Amino acid sequence: GAGLESVGFQFHLYDLKAHFAGKKFPPSQLLETYEKFGKLGLPLFISEITIPANLEPGAAGEAIQAETLAYLYRLWFSVPRMAGIVYWNFPDGTQFRSNNPAQATAGLVDTCMCEKPAYQAIYQLIHREWTTRLAAKSDAMGNAQFRGFYGKYTVQVTAGGRSEDFSIDLTKDGPESYKITLKP
Repeated sequence: GAGLESVGFQFHLYDLKAHFAGKKFPPSQLLETYEKFGKLGLPLFISEITIPANLEPGAAGEAIQAETLAYLYRLWFSVPRMAGIVYWNFPDGTQFRSNNPAQATAGLVDTCMCEKPAYQAIYQLIHREWTTRLAAKSDAMGNAQFRGFYGKYTVQVTAGGRSEDFSIDLTKDGPESYKITLKP
């Protein structure tokens, strides 16, 4: 009698060569799959991700891992019903197949907890590319407009030498406009 609340997809990509050749998880197939499951009307999640840095040794492999993750995160972020992405292997050596050293490089940080390029790639997407920062001036009627990503915002209003911070939360089903009034 339990109902479904969401749909999760595991994404373990141990064969990057097959992926780059279009034989494993081509983008069109991923998008088609997410579209089909999206018709259920439920939130979708990428619930586990494993992308090892083993295509090339050392820094070259880590760069490929970072580029692949950034590309996939952009693809997942573009899916309208995608509600979240859970990275499965934070440090190297912790994934399910950790007994295979060649596949134990899927972390965002190395075994010493130092950031890898994959960590920085995801950080840049979330905290730079997908974060709305702007300064805007209101018109003569006191209206200011912007388009932003869903999420919580701190809006600082400055007028007459005074400033006040307000919190708004942009959600898919929430209001499209907010009235903010600076206290006298």
